[in-house]
Amino acid sequence: MAAGHTLTAEAGAEVLREGGNAVDACIAAAFMSWVTESTLTSPGGGGFLLVRAASTGKVRLHDFFVAIPGHGVERPVREMDLVDVEFDRGTSQIFRVGGASCAVPGAIAGLEAAHRAYARLPWRRLLEPAIAVARDGHELVPAQAYLHGILDLILRRTEIGHEIFGPGGVPLVAGDRLVMPDLAATLEQLAESGAEAFYAGELGRRVCEHVREEGGSLTEEDLAAYRVITRKPIRTSFGARAFVSNPPPSSGGTLIAYALLLFSRLGPGGPPGSAEAIARLAEVMREQTLARGGSFVGDLYRGGLPKRLFAGADEAAERIAARDLESGLASTEESVGAPGTTHISVVDAASGEDLTAVTLTQIILENERNHRGGLPIGFLHQLIKHGEAWQDFLQRSMKSSLEGIVSNQREMERVFQEWMSRAGWGTMVPGAGLGARAEAKRDGGEPDPERLREEVSALRERLKSLEERLEKRKAQPQ
Repeated sequence: MAAGHTLTAEAGAEVLREGGNAVDACIAAAFMSWVTESTLTSPGGGGFLLVRAASTGKVRLHDFFVAIPGHGVERPVREMDLVDVEFDRGTSQIFRVGGASCAVPGAIAGLEAAHRAYARLPWRRLLEPAIAVARDGHELVPAQAYLHGILDLILRRTEIGHEIFGPGGVPLVAGDRLVMPDLAATLEQLAESGAEAFYAGELGRRVCEHVREEGGSLTEEDLAAYRVITRKPIRTSFGARAFVSNPPPSSGGTLIAYALLLFSRLGPGGPPGSAEAIARLAEVMREQTLARGGSFVGDLYRGGLPKRLFAGADEAAERIAARDLESGLASTEESVGAPGTTHISVVDAASGEDLTAVTLTQIILENERNHRGGLPIGFLHQLIKHGEAWQDFLQRSMKSSLEGIVSNQREMERVFQEWMSRAGWGTMVPGAGLGARAEAKRDGGEPDPERLREEVSALRERLKSLEERLEKRKAQPQ
């Protein structure tokens, strides 16, 4: 059982110990994540659930992403409010929030549909852990407190937000207790009446009323019309393994499959953590970005995109193989922003049932257009593009391949400089903190050369320090 918070994972593990299957555990953990990871997910979001049956190997993707609202609304929607959130060292990002940013929630319907199709334990039992923690409260851990600090302008922008996320007039910090009695009451209604309480009941009516008062367009007709969609997952192979993921109109699974096809043709480029391997990763990611241009977004809805994209994998691999990292090719700019998500994964090998593996991605916001209708959904926030993942990859690489990286110091510096100049903005600059996109922008929105030079200099110092440590280690008696 893996999840984004200890209490989230424990809720699922508890269900497994009681004899529930992987889907039971995933659903219980999802409910708990609404409480413990409330800056990343909520009943007002959406998600995707991928379920694999062991006996048949059959995989199903359940799409309960948010949908565009506004059925029966004639008046124009109020503009979304803009909040400029600063991450660190002057790096900021604008978030679109308020009632006008709210789409039709799918999370509640999706979890109930999964329970109806696969689960073993009663619906109420899966909500009980989350109800208890929402009612009694839980202590904020440092990672939660960090997110609360970054997003304070959003979390406490309304009177209700102040009551929940800053009852003492100041933001919550690590060690403070977050109590959510209203969310507990909502979960109680769902435990009692199921998704109907929201999509056809008083709870949903009150939510729609509040959203419209805040300038949004969510209606009871929107809720009544919402449906969970079952899709055929996208598939490809990588070595002896099969990759299965979310199909269009979501773009992520297609782009990951495309990258794996390129790696299958080209290989990793070098030993794990080496400059050559990192350069190969950067080039494959570049081809992913190129693939997102042109008619990509429209093709997600028209059908046949994976087949057409994969047919060009040989040509893309040839481009990578022929590309000289020092040729100074023009940069490829990537769109800014990414979904704010939380993830849950469960593997159940002991239940004796067909269900063995379940993954859930819950989404509360994305900066691009909603794939079910085109409306941005900015209810709370978004955090990470490629920044954190890129930094974490490099840090792990340095720890696991210290000698290899130091011996290729100049190559590493060259790769980093090429990476930064090619990325331009919207990607991680070495040295930036957790969750930062570290765009190194000037007021005009272009990359700041002085900032980039500073980051390269800092990287050189880090590599120099590693080299000195390595030399000392070599000099020590064996």
